[in-house]
Amino acid sequence: MIGDFGPSQVGQGAGGGGVTIITTEDWNPLTSLCLSGVNYLSPTEQKVLSGFGTAGSAVVTTYGLLSLLWFITTRRFPETAKSIRSRISLASNAVRKQLVIAGFSIVIPLLTIPEFWGVLRLRGIQKGLADATNDVYVDNQWTFGQVVAVMIFVPVFTEVGYVWLKDRLK
Repeated sequence: MIGDFGPSQVGQGAGGGGVTIITTEDWNPLTSLCLSGVNYLSPTEQKVLSGFGTAGSAVVTTYGLLSLLWFITTRRFPETAKSIRSRISLASNAVRKQLVIAGFSIVIPLLTIPEFWGVLRLRGIQKGLADATNDVYVDNQWTFGQVVAVMIFVPVFTEVGYVWLKDRLK
């Protein structure tokens, strides 16, 4: 969502504080030369993915917060929770419960299917990018800093393994 709603650094003065890394005029030929054959997400597809992602996040967050509030209420205020539970059971009958279950049975797939489609679509774009670069991904190559960082922790892991083994052999 940051990528969708945050400022872009492509374009004239489009980045944070008006900073531009590359202008649109320079960016378009670069992508057409280097990444030909990649089928990017259209603006409509980006909006659909952003909208359904936001709606799905809102549903999950709301459910999580309500569950947390209900947990706190049942632990800290058991009488209030009992009262709320009895009011809900009196106010709702079997038909209302069936409508709620049916509603969730419709809403959850409606939010899930476009997100699943988005994952598949993004995987296709990733494959297209890999094909366009001949599967060369220089970030997979380890640099001096990464080797040093791993080597610093080797003695720590060796000591933990020694202590664990020593305790096991007692």
